[in-house]
Amino acid sequence: MNEIEIGVLEACQEYASRQCEMLPQLAAALSVEESQVFYTWGFRQCAQTGSLADTDWAYFFHGLECNLLNQKDGRSLRMDFGPKGRVGILDSHGVLCLILTSLPPWREFPELRSYFAKTGRSFEEYSRMSQIWNRLESKGCFEQADPTLVALEAKYSTRGPDGLTYVRFPSEITDQTQLDCYVAHRQQLTPYAVQLLRTRVQHGIVPVESTVAAGPDGEPVRTALK
Repeated sequence: MNEIEIGVLEACQEYASRQCEMLPQLAAALSVEESQVFYTWGFRQCAQTGSLADTDWAYFFHGLECNLLNQKDGRSLRMDFGPKGRVGILDSHGVLCLILTSLPPWREFPELRSYFAKTGRSFEEYSRMSQIWNRLESKGCFEQADPTLVALEAKYSTRGPDGLTYVRFPSEITDQTQLDCYVAHRQQLTPYAVQLLRTRVQHGIVPVESTVAAGPDGEPVRTALK
């Protein structure tokens, strides 16, 4: 596993950690328990936009997630929800946005930022992240948030004549469980990935100062700083 891939895993860990940090403030803004933030928005029982008290943060709910934006320094964090309203859920686009906008007091990723934003064209940034994300997935770094719920949704899914997939749950499946099923496929770090990062910290392994460029095949190429 190369240093760019390790760096993205570290960014995933930071991403999940910041979600956990921001969830209580978002819950306070909605006047609900932390575990109910997902359901409150999922059932459209709160305003789509607002701000976090006594901070520079604004929020914007969409789909089954929430974007947080610091209106003073530009930091951006996507709040991805998993089953039962838990956070620490990963999204490749969200992790990329964190890499590109994170500033103190949060951890910065200057090496990754340089690698992804080298051309200044967003579609290339997303393409590079997608390639790395797929490699990390193939190496066993990500897993579904709840495979059991994924299987439950599949049980009640059918493909229509239009080629679209339709999910029809029976009445005994609660509305909350249905929402949980809709996000159960989302990804989180595997125990393998968590242990890999923990081992690097225990051994005092830190990224070597270097610049990063993309080779002809899109693979990262490291060159020492002058």
